Amino acid sequence: MKNEDEIKVFIKKYNQITEDLERYVENTERIIEEKTKEIKKKNSKLRELSIKDELTGLYNRRFFNEVFPEDYNFALRENMYLNFAIMDLDDFKKINDTYGHQAGDECLKVFSKVLRKHFHRKSDKLFRYGGEEFVVYYISKEKTNFLILLEKFRMDLEKTHILYEKNKISLTVSVGAFSEIPKDAKYQNMIARADENLYMAKRLGKNRVYFKKCT
Repeated sequence: MKNEDEIKVFIKKYNQITEDLERYVENTERIIEEKTKEIKKKNSKLRELSIKDELTGLYNRRFFNEVFPEDYNFALRENMYLNFAIMDLDDFKKINDTYGHQAGDECLKVFSKVLRKHFHRKSDKLFRYGGEEFVVYYISKEKTNFLILLEKFRMDLEKTHILYEKNKISLTVSVGAFSEIPKDAKYQNMIARADENLYMAKRLGKNRVYFKKCT
């Protein structure tokens, strides 16, 4: 009888220890899962910060260098159009020299806001390429009204005025653009060609879109 009682007590204690252990494992797994989600969320935020330009909120040059070769190769492989533009604010140094760099920063913020207003689709990719230079591109199966979109953006920007410490600042932009299906794997050549078109836009008087198929 005594042995039976001892066995019952042992089984009861064993079951209690097992239940405690199961609860501990469940709690540990829950904590690990929560911490893992927390780490992933923090890593996602850090990733977002690392690829965004702090001033304008657009993607930065680093991210452009990462994703553009991939997108270019996708367009090449799928025989799709790459609609690509490099744009540069006209006489931006003069704005900085006249009104100060904080005024220049405000102009870049307003510029980016107007840019996002006209290129806000999921397929549109916008970058602060460097200083006052920006890149916009998207991929399409067919020819699109890319030139019209760029012209609407340019005209809208021209009508936009920035008020800074009672000063009224006007902005214009020169754009070098093209829309074509990539023919080879040298994506650097397309960037250079768009840059050539930008140079022509500047040379022809600024505040214009130079849209010419690259040869």
